[in-house]
Amino acid sequence: MSQDVHNRILTNDQNIKVNLKKVFPKEYDNGLVFANWIYDKLIAPKGACIEWVNLDYKSIFEKEIVFEFKNGELVHFVERHNIEGRTAAMISEHLKMVYDEFC
Repeated sequence: MSQDVHNRILTNDQNIKVNLKKVFPKEYDNGLVFANWIYDKLIAPKGACIEWVNLDYKSIFEKEIVFEFKNGELVHFVERHNIEGRTAAMISEHLKMVYDEFC
């Protein structure tokens, strides 16, 4: 049985087939790509969208998971609730707005 070394990338509603072994010859191993070029934080949204911003990835979700990588290795991660930096009045006002909109 041959191993599928392709991955599909969705861009502008087009499904493009990419040969990962050709694109990442040194990093490709057994169907996976080791992303040794990542040396930063990656943020993954989790939960419902609290505030939608159409541009620049500035939408706010209930939670975020912050992953920190060094040389492609995950060294730390933390789940963050998006109430930090907001006053009690701001949180209360937002909860009232959500309640009025959905309840």
